[in-house]
Amino acid sequence: VYQTTMKGGYTLDEIKDLPGNKYCLNYPPDLLLIPIVEPETAMKRLGLREKKDDAIFEKLEFQRQVKPIYESKWLKDFFESLGSRVEYLDTNEPNTIEDTARKTIEFFNSL
Repeated sequence: VYQTTMKGGYTLDEIKDLPGNKYCLNYPPDLLLIPIVEPETAMKRLGLREKKDDAIFEKLEFQRQVKPIYESKWLKDFFESLGSRVEYLDTNEPNTIEDTARKTIEFFNSL
């Protein structure tokens, strides 16, 4: 998702052909659990961390760019075509980190 949004970045075919990505696509995950979060909530949570490196991934505009890709039918269909099960987990407020951890454990226990 991140590689598709980079300025002067690669095409999707080029991304799929990068050695690390190619390897991962040959061995796709059985399950892809995608957390859904509003960019503003993500930024609020990032602001609570001790790590502060000003990475592009930690900018509100970048989070706004990637959110629709993570939630896209295209991404879900792509991974399902590789045999992965794709599930979404709502992590938006009022959910807390503890709520998300609990929901994740409950999800895995239900498999």
